[in-house]
Amino acid sequence: PAPGGRRDGSSRGRTPGGPAAAGGASCMSNDGRSFLSHSCGGGTHSIVVEVAPFVDADDGRGEDAADRATGRKSGRVRIDAVLPRDVSESLSVDPVLGLVCCDGSPTRISEEDDGAGGRKKTASLPWVCVYTSASAFLLRISYPAPVPDDDDEEGRTIKGKVESLVEPFGRYLLSSPRGTEIVRIRPGPTGGPASCRPGSLAMLVREGRGRHAVVLHHGLGDG
Repeated sequence: PAPGGRRDGSSRGRTPGGPAAAGGASCMSNDGRSFLSHSCGGGTHSIVVEVAPFVDADDGRGEDAADRATGRKSGRVRIDAVLPRDVSESLSVDPVLGLVCCDGSPTRISEEDDGAGGRKKTASLPWVCVYTSASAFLLRISYPAPVPDDDDEEGRTIKGKVESLVEPFGRYLLSSPRGTEIVRIRPGPTGGPASCRPGSLAMLVREGRGRHAVVLHHGLGDG
């Protein structure tokens, strides 16, 4: 389980870097290399990602394979991705209930023309789901790779962005009976023979009059 956490990898509590963010909901990526938390301030909602190692320490071993893949040097890195306006407005109406990592694939690296005759690389993190009692959003966050050098002893904070956004249960929630509420969302298995596609989720809802239902989202095709 994640620090302070639940068996599904989600939690509400402290992040590795210090006190809990204003939102409080958090989760650990399935590979254990990223810790994600929801933060809210001044009406702006963000997903904050801390990339391993979670403390600034030099163990003498240098960069590992994941560091080389993302072009990241050793040292704590913090990524701050502001959520789109419509998502922020939805999260401002109803409090965030949870943040769930639902993708067992590793960080993906893509390369494209930078418009100046060169090439630029982008690192895309695994899919994560943030949800309230009335809505759920699947997000994929990306950030520049390699991470810019910085000698700040407190670590480096860089600006990320939401590169993909999906409402996995949007159609169901729009057509559901009035008063339907999301109770919780859990991810599908991400390892072994029962492994599901990235973004696979199970949602428990309360439809009123004591009735409950489980709604499944069978994931995304892009991995």
